[in-house]
Amino acid sequence: MVVLGLLASMGGAGVSGVWFVFIGLFITFASTAEAAQTERDLLLGGLRVRDVMTPEPLTAPGSISVASLVDQYILRQHVSAYPVIDDLGRPVALMTLERVRAVPAGRRNETSVRAVAAPISEVVVASPDDPVNALVPRLATSREGRALVLDQGRLVGIVSHTDIIRALELRQLTPPPPRPPPRPHARPSPPRSPRGTLVPRPDAGRPCPQIGHPAILHTIPRPARPPE
Repeated sequence: MVVLGLLASMGGAGVSGVWFVFIGLFITFASTAEAAQTERDLLLGGLRVRDVMTPEPLTAPGSISVASLVDQYILRQHVSAYPVIDDLGRPVALMTLERVRAVPAGRRNETSVRAVAAPISEVVVASPDDPVNALVPRLATSREGRALVLDQGRLVGIVSHTDIIRALELRQLTPPPPRPPPRPHARPSPPRSPRGTLVPRPDAGRPCPQIGHPAILHTIPRPARPPE
C-alpha cells in the first residue's frame, strides 16, 4: 500500500496518494495492536476530532433526486460529500461523489438521494472529543472515507482523510512543547521512634562541626511534666 501511495502521489493523485502512504505505514510497521497504537500516538497524539474536523458542513435533503443534488449542490458548491438530513434536520445518511457516479445518468431524475446514500448505520460516527488516533483506523476501513461528527445527536462536523493530512502538515510546522524539568528527589524523612529512645542520626559517623566528634546518636527529649 505504501508503494501504491507513492505512485499515486507522483501520478498526481495528491492527498489520496499521501493517505495511502499514511495508512500503509500503519500496516507495515504496526504488526500488533500495541505497535499500531504507539505509531498513532506518535503521529497524532493529543489531537481531538474537533481539532481536525470541518465544522458545520453543508448538507442535502434526502428527498431530492440525485440529478437535483448534482445540479443544485455539487456543481455550485464544489463539495464532494454531503451529510443527508431528514425533514427534521437530523443526519440520516452520507452521500458522496462515488455513490453519485454509481447511479446511471438516465436514472438520476427518478432516484432519490436517500435511496442511494450510505445510511448512517454504515457511516463512521465520532464525537468532537474523540482522539484522532482512534479515528484513523476506522476511516481506513470505511468505504466512504469520512466520518460524521455528532454532538448529542446534532451534526457539528465532518472529517475526511484530507482533514487529517492537513493536521499532520500543520503539526510539522509547530515545534513540540518543551519538556518540564525533572522533579528534584525528595529528601528522606528522619526515622521515627517512641519518645525518649535513642535513634541513629542520618549523619551518623560524620564529624560534627559544633563539637568536633562524630555525631552518632541523639536523644529525643521527653516533654516537660506540668508542675503538680
